[in-house]
Amino acid sequence: MKQNFQERRKRARLSLSLPMQVQWRNEEGMMFSENCKSVNVSTDGVYYESSEGLPLETDATVTFDLSFNNLANLRILRTRGRVVRIEKAETEKRGIALKFMEDNERPDAARQRRRLVGRHAGGRLHR
Repeated sequence: MKQNFQERRKRARLSLSLPMQVQWRNEEGMMFSENCKSVNVSTDGVYYESSEGLPLETDATVTFDLSFNNLANLRILRTRGRVVRIEKAETEKRGIALKFMEDNERPDAARQRRRLVGRHAGGRLHR
């Protein structure tokens, strides 16, 4: 059966497994943190598999550890995002899509994300 799926991404995504930490607060204000790896990254967002239960529309801080291979001449990249999609992953984990948000505290985050994705696309971009 054919599904009616409309692609809504505005940017191509890069299949890249990066160590990352996701931090968020629950409705009661308690801080949570999860260490995981990205599945794919674009200048607009990241998709990763999670064993945690982040609700839809949750705001989070994402920190990518880039020191292991000096990606884009950065050691870490910290940015903000919001959960825009949750789906069942192929494992017991859940697939989480975070859309990056403008971050007034880190005005250079968008430029760093563009640099990261642009330098490492190398033909691995997907639409």
